[in-house]
Amino acid sequence: DLPLFKITELNGIDDRMTRGMAKKIFTAGKRAEKTRIEVIVEIREALNSAGKLDESTAAILNNLESGN
Repeated sequence: DLPLFKITELNGIDDRMTRGMAKKIFTAGKRAEKTRIEVIVEIREALNSAGKLDESTAAILNNLESGN
């Protein structure tokens, strides 16, 4: 299982509000010692339900999921 990614890897997300939401979820996940996949799934679900998950953000999350 891959280690949790660095928060700076979320800087590729263009929209400020989307990036902020993703970083907030990342920080909470890190504190709760969640796995990389758990954090990515939570980010994806939160952005999706807020209508903020666009193609470029999804691509960033997919890259993080595969460890790239």
